[in-house]
Amino acid sequence: MRGRQRSNFWHGAVKRLIIRVILTGVLASPSAMAWPDGLFVVNRGDHSANLIHLPDGERSQSLDAGVGPAEISISSGGTRAAVSLYGLDDASGNRIAVFDLVNKTPPRFINLGAYRHPYGIAWRADNRHLLVVSRTRRALVEIDVDSGEVLRAIPTHQEDSRFLALDERRGQAYVVNRASGSISVIDLIGGRFARMVKVGEGSEGIALSPDGHQVWVVNGASNSVTVLDGDTLRPIVELPTGNSPSRIAFTPDGTVVGITNRWSSTVSLFDTLKLEPIGTVRLRDAFSLKAGEWLGGGLGWFANPTGIAAEPQSRYFFVTGNYSGVVYMIDIAERRVAKTFPAGRRPNNLAWIPAAADNAISTAK
Repeated sequence: MRGRQRSNFWHGAVKRLIIRVILTGVLASPSAMAWPDGLFVVNRGDHSANLIHLPDGERSQSLDAGVGPAEISISSGGTRAAVSLYGLDDASGNRIAVFDLVNKTPPRFINLGAYRHPYGIAWRADNRHLLVVSRTRRALVEIDVDSGEVLRAIPTHQEDSRFLALDERRGQAYVVNRASGSISVIDLIGGRFARMVKVGEGSEGIALSPDGHQVWVVNGASNSVTVLDGDTLRPIVELPTGNSPSRIAFTPDGTVVGITNRWSSTVSLFDTLKLEPIGTVRLRDAFSLKAGEWLGGGLGWFANPTGIAAEPQSRYFFVTGNYSGVVYMIDIAERRVAKTFPAGRRPNNLAWIPAAADNAISTAK
């Protein structure tokens, strides 16, 4: 597919190149090197949530997150965190946990009723409404968080609906359907299924570029990632990843994409301007004796990386080692693990928290 539809990308490519040049100067300043923020981490093994303070990696007290925490979405400004509670393999969940990161109160749980196995989740721009994918019902559900009411459910018309990317500028949401190898385009204005777009086999993670010009979809069964044109959703190129890729994240400047590869215990890095791989980071050198999975993790040999998030300066990715029990801090420029931080049992996902929320949570210790 390489080369197809590239003409639609030149505007976005030039914009990203300009951003990259500007940030080269910005990141060199001493003030840009501060670490006033933290990471919000959910741990599937003990159904908890923690904040990891940076740069020291100190963890806040554990909070009850509910059974089977899966995906995280942080509201703009970092005031609230929403976590989908997928449940266990033998007991499907049907709740969302909402954390007040400012007033540091225990999470409030929203019941989704028949919409079980919630997975992908995203705050809408008004910071009041949430979108969440129900894998069991194959639907995108919208919730009023303040009232706790389920407002509507829009069918995806595909099998095994899981991950979600929100495109507010176009009034659309993109739901990834693993068994169908597709994404469902949901018209949020009209409240309807708009169309289906085929991607790769076993599609999982999805991310929309910060400028909206690219949509990247991870293909877990074919060990690849498909890049789509943000306007037309036509495939541009399919790139190789590691073994069993799962989740994906852009750096905030839009220049680099990181993808976690579960079975190869690596993170693949890609240049979004050139649309090519730029490196692979190995994650097999760290293991937590307290939080790691001794048998499944092979004492660090099998990290099972899952969640991934970038910090605002676009210098580092942070990755959860679901079996190793640690969070990896990846230096993007040097293509290496710069530091590791202990996490809870089987850390499943994480998100960046701005300084205001970090300071509020730290006082709760």
